[in-house]
Amino acid sequence: STASKQRALNPYISAGVHFSFYDTQVTSKLDVAGTPPDWRNYVVYDNPGNGMYDKWYLKDIPKDDPNSYDGLDHKQTIFNGKGNTFGVSAGLGLRYAVSDSFNLILDSRFQYFFSDRVDGLDASKDPGNKNNDTMIYVNMGIVYVFGQNY
Repeated sequence: STASKQRALNPYISAGVHFSFYDTQVTSKLDVAGTPPDWRNYVVYDNPGNGMYDKWYLKDIPKDDPNSYDGLDHKQTIFNGKGNTFGVSAGLGLRYAVSDSFNLILDSRFQYFFSDRVDGLDASKDPGNKNNDTMIYVNMGIVYVFGQNY
């Protein structure tokens, strides 16, 4: 059989370029009694009266807007809606030939997006959100080979 002529276990590496579409909708359960009325217009302070960085804003808010709270300009950090971006990926995988027609695969991949808005948040002044979005995933599957001609 052809499967016996091939190695049953085939490790591989992969790399790729991707074009991704996304549609984000950022929500929170912070709109509850006892919290600020609108979690989206929020500034983190490093000490009282001194805004360290903008946190969650649905739009640009100039310093003369009453929603500025501290008299400083604030940039939009929440981006609800559709978008697209390019990205690159690198992966490791393992393919196991069960028979001539069936293979099992285990694939792990790291993807780096060329955007920080894939998750709907882009608060660049926030130390925890200064890099573009990334994704890690693991895929298990079955490969069926149609009409082999050896």
